[in-house]
Amino acid sequence: MRKWIFIVTILFSWIGQAQTYILNTEINPPFSMRKNQKTFGNPNDPLMGISVDIIGILFKRVKISFGFRVDAWGKSYERALRREKQGVFPTTRTIAREEKFHWVGPLVAADWYFIGRKDNNLKFKDLKDPILKTLKIESLKQGAIANYLKSMGIPVIEENDPFKSAQKLKNKVIDLWAIEGQQGHYWSKKVHLKAKRIGVIKRHRFLYLAFNKKVSKDLVRILNEELGRMRRDGTVRDIFRKYHNL
Repeated sequence: MRKWIFIVTILFSWIGQAQTYILNTEINPPFSMRKNQKTFGNPNDPLMGISVDIIGILFKRVKISFGFRVDAWGKSYERALRREKQGVFPTTRTIAREEKFHWVGPLVAADWYFIGRKDNNLKFKDLKDPILKTLKIESLKQGAIANYLKSMGIPVIEENDPFKSAQKLKNKVIDLWAIEGQQGHYWSKKVHLKAKRIGVIKRHRFLYLAFNKKVSKDLVRILNEELGRMRRDGTVRDIFRKYHNL
């Protein structure tokens, strides 16, 4: 798969400071994706999605200069972790990550599921069921779901591209796909996969913008306060409605 990295910078000023914050992301529909809805494209192909739109409007409303950078998830995460004035989104706020970042959000709710083919009659009691250790289960490389399952002793095949994971499930290369529910629905439609939710991994999960620890706490506070106003005035609701039928 061809990979493109690009930065789209929208210039504003914040409290008189000319600083640009780089916000790293991946192709992760319906939260962040290209307008042509493919996993690759040219650098001028606009970035869109639920999280992209929320963050874009948020930064414009508080007049902060920002840019988006698109790459594989692992690279995006590491940039935000290591580099000043950078963030990564949308990402899950886990115990392991809590002290590594400053957090803006939540942006969206994102429950975790095992997705299987509709003809799959697999059943298991919970994540401690021994059968899960015998299955070919795939999830996003270096993602929170894969990390969580591995911490439970469940073997996971890691893949950078969810499109490929959906194809593998369709073609019976893997048994289960561990993914956020809205993403699983989106990619299943793209590959014409007749899928169903086999089981719940975790409910009440949320996605955030995670900032490098050297980013000002005042900036994080201002963004969170404005995000609250966006929820109350209906801006976030309208963004969700825009992507409802994808």
